[in-house]
Amino acid sequence: MNHYNGLILIILMALASPAPSAESSEQATPPQFPFHVVSTKDQMQYYPCSSCHEYIPANPAPRVLEQAPHYSEVQHGRTNMWCNTCHQLEDKNSLRTVFGDPVNFDDSYLVCAQCHNRVYEDWQYGAHGKRKKRWRGGREIDNCTHCHNPHLNPGFSPRQPLPPPGVRKGLQHQPRQRHRQCQKWTTCPHNQPEESHETE
Repeated sequence: MNHYNGLILIILMALASPAPSAESSEQATPPQFPFHVVSTKDQMQYYPCSSCHEYIPANPAPRVLEQAPHYSEVQHGRTNMWCNTCHQLEDKNSLRTVFGDPVNFDDSYLVCAQCHNRVYEDWQYGAHGKRKKRWRGGREIDNCTHCHNPHLNPGFSPRQPLPPPGVRKGLQHQPRQRHRQCQKWTTCPHNQPEESHETE
């Protein structure tokens, strides 16, 4: 089986749906919902990649990297993906689109969006992912790679929801009393004055 079948599949998927712009997060974001993505570069153990790859010749052949300090292989999806599917071959400090355009590591969601466009839309509008700091004001959100490992099984296994919180003692099994809502100007038993029980 050809090792580039996965790359061809990704290119066909990208051509079938419009790819987001790689220039900046401001252009790729709907204007009514602007957001700022939390940077990941300072949390990456082996960034900048050029600190090692500057001295290693680029090799696009898919293989197991026996002595690599990072992931030795890519296990992402059901296709044959390799490092240069998402990473620039020469400029190792950049990611790439399927068209070869460079993408900053802090904008890695643009690379993810090429295949995961439905999740990307949910993420843009706040239905997927994690929001930081505040709900009012500017949106500050985590990048895809804050939660998902793009190299080894990025998906999450199905999980069962936690049980609901316990009910405080004294609130259990008490039937609710329902009262008919009456307007002040209507004839209603609740609006009638109470009978006087005074004796003459």
